[in-house]
Amino acid sequence: MAKNEVDRYENYRADDYQGNIYPQPYRAVILAAAVVVGRGEKLDRDSPKRKAPSNGYHSVLGEVGKDLNYDEVVVYNDGAIRPAWLVIYD
Repeated sequence: MAKNEVDRYENYRADDYQGNIYPQPYRAVILAAAVVVGRGEKLDRDSPKRKAPSNGYHSVLGEVGKDLNYDEVVVYNDGAIRPAWLVIYD
C-alpha cells in the first residue's frame, strides 16, 4: 500500500482505537464497510444513550463540533451495513 493511502486511514477514528496485543508483522487492521445512510440527522454533540435516530431519520451524522473530534455515521439497522474492505497496514 502506498504511503499516501496509509496516511488516509490514519486520519480515521478507528485508527485511534486499533492496537495489537500480540506481536504481528503489521501495525493495524481495519474492517471498512459500505453503509446506506438514508436520511441522516446531523448532530455536533455526543449522544451515547441514543438508541435510534429521531423520527423521520434513518441514521445519525456526527459532525466535528462541540463534543466530536471526528465525523461519524451511526446506523441502527444491521441491513444498512455491508463489510467491504479489509485494510492491513503498518
